[in-house]
Amino acid sequence: MNTKRSLGVLAALISLSATSALAHEDDAPAGQPGEQLGKVMFIVECNGEAQQEFNHAIALYHSFWFDPANKAFDKVAQ
Repeated sequence: MNTKRSLGVLAALISLSATSALAHEDDAPAGQPGEQLGKVMFIVECNGEAQQEFNHAIALYHSFWFDPANKAFDKVAQ
């Protein structure tokens, strides 16, 4: 009975880990945002190039790409 229970627990753990592995998207390499970001438009007082970069940075941020978003915000500030 103990062996059956252990196998059941093991099977459940394997099933859960397989589900989370299948849910992971591999469309973009690790650390690189994909090109399927949403479109956002936040008006800021700056030139057109900085406005586009700011909108891109916001899209990255809202897609949980924090490191690339921080770099994009730094570029806007320059």
